[in-house]
Amino acid sequence: MNTKNFKKAKLILVVYLIATLSLLFLGYSVQKPRVARQEFPFSISYSYQGETKTISDVYVGEYARGAKYLGDDAVAWYGYIKDHDRLESDFYRIGEIGGQAFSINLNIEPGYLMGDPKYAGSACQPSGVCHSFDGTNDITVTDAAELEKLGFSMISWEYPEPIENAFSFGGVSLSSEAVMYTAFIAIAALLACMILIKKDKDIVYSKLDKVSIVLNFLIAIPAFPFIFIVSALSEIVADTSIWQQILYLAPALTVLGIGASVSLRRMGHKNLGFLIQFAGPAVFALSILIENP
Repeated sequence: MNTKNFKKAKLILVVYLIATLSLLFLGYSVQKPRVARQEFPFSISYSYQGETKTISDVYVGEYARGAKYLGDDAVAWYGYIKDHDRLESDFYRIGEIGGQAFSINLNIEPGYLMGDPKYAGSACQPSGVCHSFDGTNDITVTDAAELEKLGFSMISWEYPEPIENAFSFGGVSLSSEAVMYTAFIAIAALLACMILIKKDKDIVYSKLDKVSIVLNFLIAIPAFPFIFIVSALSEIVADTSIWQQILYLAPALTVLGIGASVSLRRMGHKNLGFLIQFAGPAVFALSILIENP
């Protein structure tokens, strides 16, 4: 075996792993809270058309682990009114009169209530709003003085205090965006293999090697674009399961498999070089089958 080729291949692999792992752990790592769900009782008193009423309800703050994009917060939150229409998760419809619809926005920041330091100091208080349509334009009134003239005003409210929470490493949560970045790193590794790994002079390619070369092109040209597109678009119906995360990495593994196949073949390992090129497509197919039984 050409020791220079082996050292070059090892260096390419190490650089690839460092680049990919740095991307995954620095760009797509998330945190998980010690308290992931908490209920918060609250009340709001308001006046509507001369009548005073009080809303007493429960607001729920939940940790929401979802697909992460570069620049996103490491912790994502979701809040809603318990046993309330999820399409109206943070407001109440109060009434409608003369084509004017009145409602109350809670203006509660779930991250604040759940003790996320990023939201420390957030101002949470309810506000009234009136929506109407004059035949041409939508009209929205939020000014308290104007709303009072329309017979609607906030009187008082009692909002809960935030809890104390703690956070720890919650793993990696990829998104369709990661498909592009990880594939780009893998393509760079493939190009490095093709340029730096030279065929040993005493190696004569067998029929298996020649078949492997043809398959390299077939995987690179028709198969890789298909795997890339399907993996990226899978986020539309995806969850955050481990197999979905692996599916996002399938395009990069496909390219990496081609690079490994080229390198191993040029170093005389024809059998392993033939087999390893199927690693990426196999992972892709397995992920699709498990995610869509």
